[in-house]
Amino acid sequence: MIEEQGDLFGATPGPAYRPDPDRVHRRIDHILAELRAEASASSWEHGRASFLRMVFSKLTYWLPKDEATRLESAFEAEMERLQAP
Repeated sequence: MIEEQGDLFGATPGPAYRPDPDRVHRRIDHILAELRAEASASSWEHGRASFLRMVFSKLTYWLPKDEATRLESAFEAEMERLQAP
């Protein structure tokens, strides 16, 4: 006798992932505080600026557009300050 195989992917998709907004804000605040505490980017390991840009953009994705824009501007201002000669 042959048994019917169940649906491999489930009948309904699971809930969409939504990060904890407080955790996102804490991480963003931590990154901005880290940047503000630095005197320059010259002491950074190779790729640190690229890594921070990637992480920051991933975090701001989850925020309301106006808040994300404001925080991205603050982030870029700090990055420019750190990379100035």
